[in-house]
Amino acid sequence: MGNFDALVLNAVSKQLLEAYLRAPKQGLLLHAPVGAGLGTTSQALAQQLTGTPGSVLTISPDEKGTIGIERVRQLYSETRARRQSKFVVVIDDA
Repeated sequence: MGNFDALVLNAVSKQLLEAYLRAPKQGLLLHAPVGAGLGTTSQALAQQLTGTPGSVLTISPDEKGTIGIERVRQLYSETRARRQSKFVVVIDDA
């Protein structure tokens, strides 16, 4: 179902991601060491889930390593405005 051919994934990871795409849940937590390519993998997975460019909202920690309440409020507003469309929120380094 998923097309992860452009990514370098081990066979087990690829199988798990494809299984997730067959029956996606409300949330998914991906974890790996820094530099393992999780950002790229999460973006590819999000695109597979939505099928629409621009439907992935990504938030990342600020220079202090935190995601402030103002950013969370902004995310809330952004998601409320998209209630009728498919989108995925990627929280980087949560």
